[in-house]
Amino acid sequence: MEKKDKRLLLELNNVSSGYEGKTIINDINLKVYDNDFTAIIGPNGGGKTTLIKTIVGLISPSKGDIKWNTNSDQNIFGYLPQINHIDRSFPISVLDVVLSGKLSTNNLLKRFRSNTKEEALSLLKEMGVAENAKQSIGKLSGGQLQRVFLCRSLINNPQLLILDEPNTYVDTIFEQELYEKLSLLNRRMAILMVSHDIGTVTRYVKQVACVNKTLHFHSMKKMDHYENCPASFLYHSNAPLTILKDHKEISQS
Repeated sequence: MEKKDKRLLLELNNVSSGYEGKTIINDINLKVYDNDFTAIIGPNGGGKTTLIKTIVGLISPSKGDIKWNTNSDQNIFGYLPQINHIDRSFPISVLDVVLSGKLSTNNLLKRFRSNTKEEALSLLKEMGVAENAKQSIGKLSGGQLQRVFLCRSLINNPQLLILDEPNTYVDTIFEQELYEKLSLLNRRMAILMVSHDIGTVTRYVKQVACVNKTLHFHSMKKMDHYENCPASFLYHSNAPLTILKDHKEISQS
């Protein structure tokens, strides 16, 4: 069922994808509308990051199709990947990292608009790292680096913000601020976010997509703190492991 008065931004139809001939996710169906806030949860190795990389075009689907409701002039999505490895010796400043989000194959030779630098500095201020604007990225902590790359993903004011475990490396104080900021951003853009932080993320999101090879969609309006979601969570140290059991098919509406 289509959502009334909501524009469909992204649609996945029977998408399968993987690496080196091995299928990781199979027959994925998903729709993302204006102002959706969807958390993607699931066990390690279940295909969450594969799904995100397929959506943003880093991996080509082996089956099915992905449809974007956009045109070449629109900034349809911003993407914050997992930040596992980065060359900290690369001579680039924090401000330039954020500004690099403006570059594309269509505008590499074009000058930035006069207010682009101000937009970048405003985002850095919002994320609490404006004082680092002129520093090299090699001097940042992991949490600071994550904030900078979040600014980069927002510099084009996307209609859909795609985040792959954005709380990785983020300090505890900023982690709570991050969810609050995402809630504010959700007023003007849709958000699709991979997260292991089940206890916190469900306070903010509107939908949950459980991914374990395939995808099962749950609207938070139809759930009461996962009472109807056949998922259990085992906590080991400080990292929750999500174990997904059998799902009843729940239509996305």
